[in-house]
Amino acid sequence: VRYQHIDAIGWEGGDLAFNGHYLQENHILLDYQVGDRAILETPSAEAELIYRHLQIGPGKDAVRCLLIHGDSHRLKPTLFLTNKSDGTIEPVEGGGQWLKIPPSTNTITLTIALGNGAATAAPPSVVPDFDNFAKGGPRRWPTTVQTAVALGENVEGYAADELTVPLANPYGSWMRPTSLDFFSDGRMAVATLSGDVWIVHWTQDTPTSLTWSRYASGLYEPLGLKIVDDLVYVRGRDRITRLHDLNGNEEADHYESFYEDPNEIGASYHAFVYDLQTDDSGYFYFSQSGYKSPLEGAVVRLSPDGKHAEYVGTDLRNPNGMGAGGPNNWVTITDNPSGIAVYNGFSLVREGGRYGFEHPRNTPMLVVLPASVDSSSGGQCWSDPKRWGPLSGSIVHCSYSLSAVFYCLTQDLKPYPNGFAVRLPFDLKAGAMRPRINPIDGQAYIACKKGWDSVARCDGVIYRIRHTGKRSHFIQGAEATTKGIRLSFACDLDPNSIRAHNFTILREPDKPQKGAKLKHIPVGQVQPVNERSIEVTIPNIENEVINKRTTTNPQTGAVTVAINPAISLSLKLIAADGTKIEETIHATINTLPPAE
Repeated sequence: VRYQHIDAIGWEGGDLAFNGHYLQENHILLDYQVGDRAILETPSAEAELIYRHLQIGPGKDAVRCLLIHGDSHRLKPTLFLTNKSDGTIEPVEGGGQWLKIPPSTNTITLTIALGNGAATAAPPSVVPDFDNFAKGGPRRWPTTVQTAVALGENVEGYAADELTVPLANPYGSWMRPTSLDFFSDGRMAVATLSGDVWIVHWTQDTPTSLTWSRYASGLYEPLGLKIVDDLVYVRGRDRITRLHDLNGNEEADHYESFYEDPNEIGASYHAFVYDLQTDDSGYFYFSQSGYKSPLEGAVVRLSPDGKHAEYVGTDLRNPNGMGAGGPNNWVTITDNPSGIAVYNGFSLVREGGRYGFEHPRNTPMLVVLPASVDSSSGGQCWSDPKRWGPLSGSIVHCSYSLSAVFYCLTQDLKPYPNGFAVRLPFDLKAGAMRPRINPIDGQAYIACKKGWDSVARCDGVIYRIRHTGKRSHFIQGAEATTKGIRLSFACDLDPNSIRAHNFTILREPDKPQKGAKLKHIPVGQVQPVNERSIEVTIPNIENEVINKRTTTNPQTGAVTVAINPAISLSLKLIAADGTKIEETIHATINTLPPAE
C-alpha cells in the first residue's frame, strides 16, 4: 500500500513501499522504501533501552522519521551518527520529535536510542551487520516431525491415502492446512490458516512416513500457495509473500513482499482473499470475498512480475477456490451463494464475467452441484493427462462443506461448454480445499481443514487420491448429444442391463426455495453405442435440460444468464464381469452440439 504521508507509521517525505523482511536467529531486518530512499531497519534492546538501527540509501529527497508522538517526558531519544551532518532531531508541531535525514549521495548508517535513560545512553555494544542478513542464518525451528501415511483401500481402481498432519508438534502450531504445492523434486509445501508454511518430504514412491519441517511463520491467514521456479508464493490476507531460503537449509530467511493489495483489509471476519493459481503465461490469479467485506468480490489477475493487477470477473460473494490449467488453459472460480437452497460448483473465468452475487449473472456455470452434495465449494485442478488411470485429464473438484471430492468431465462447445461431475467414493475427515498434482507421481493431493462451517471431523489432513492400477468401473466420458447424454465407462457393460427403467433423471428447481420439489425428467430410449458406451435419450431435451434462459438488454447490450440447475442422472448397470455399477452424474448442459 502506498501513502503520500506516513504520519501513522512514522515516516514522511514520499511514497512508502514495504519490500519485506529478513530473519536471522531472533533478529529481524525490515526492508522498505520512503520516496527515493531505500531503508533497512532492525531493532535491538540493551539495559532497558530500545535501539533502532537504520541504514538509509542515497537519494535526492530528505525524509523524516517520527521518533516521539506528542509530549513525553519519559522518552528522550539519543542519536548516534558516524557523521554529524547525516541527521538531526527536530521538534514536531504539537509535540514530539522528528529524525530528519538530509539528501545524500552516500549510504547513511545510524542508531537511535529510546527509553527512560536514553538522554545519557551509550552507543549499543553490538551494531548489526546489515549485509549479513542477506546470507541467511541457522535454522530457527531445527526439530522435524515424523508422521505416518495410512494407505487407503482400493475402491474401483482408486485409493484415498491419508497423509497425517502433525497436529501435535514442538512449536504448538495449529495445523489447519489451507493449500499446498510441489517443488520440482516432489517435496510438498503446505500452508496453514494460522500462518505457517511447512515442507514435507518422503523417499518412496508409496510413502509410509513423512518428515515435516517448519519453513516459515507469521503470515496473515494464507489461503493460497503456489510454487513457481521452486520459489514459494503465499497468498495471505494482506499480500502475496515470496519466500527465499538464502542458505539452503530448508527454512525461509527472506519474506519478500511480492504484491501488496491496494485495498484496506478492514476488520471484517469475511474479508478473505482466496487461493493462488498461475496460467501457462505466468499470470497469477486469486479471488476475494465481497460479502460483509470492504473488498470487491472479484477474480484478480496479476502480472508475472507482481506489478499490475486487474479484475477479470466480479460480483462474487465468497469465492473459496479456483483452478487453472487443462488443454484449454482455463481458469475456474467457485462461489458460495446464500439462500435456503443453493447451487455450488464452479464457472469459467471470463473477461468481464459477472457471477450473480448482487447483480444478474452474465455467464453460466460450468459445473452445477446441488446443495445436497456440495453446499460450499473449494478449489479445482486438472488431473494428470496420462497417469491417473481412466480418469486422467478430468478436473478434480473439492467440496469444503461436505468433505468430499469429485471428478469432472467437460465438453468444450460454443458459446458455453458443458460439465459433468461424479463424486468419488471417499468420505474425507476434513473440508477439501486445495487440490494439486504432484509432478513426480502424477497423483492428486488435497489440503483439507476445519476452519468454518463443515462436517469436518479433524482440524487438518492431506489426502493423496491415487490410481491403484486395478480394475475400475467408473464413468470416464460424458457428452451431450442432440438427443440426450452419451456416457462411456472404464469397463465393458452387460448389454442386458442397458434398459431405460435402470435410469432416473432429476432436475433441481429453477429457483431455490424451501420445500421445492425435484422435477422428474422422462427417460427415453437407452441404447448401447459400443461395448463401453451408451446413449440416454431425453425427449424434448432443448426445453427440459438445456439452458435457454439467456436475455440481452436492447438498450445496454448487457447479457443476463440464469443459473442452469444440474440434472442428476442416476443409473444401475452391470459390467460384463458381473460387477454392479450404481452412479449418479450431475450434468450441466449449456450448449447442444450441432445436428449430425
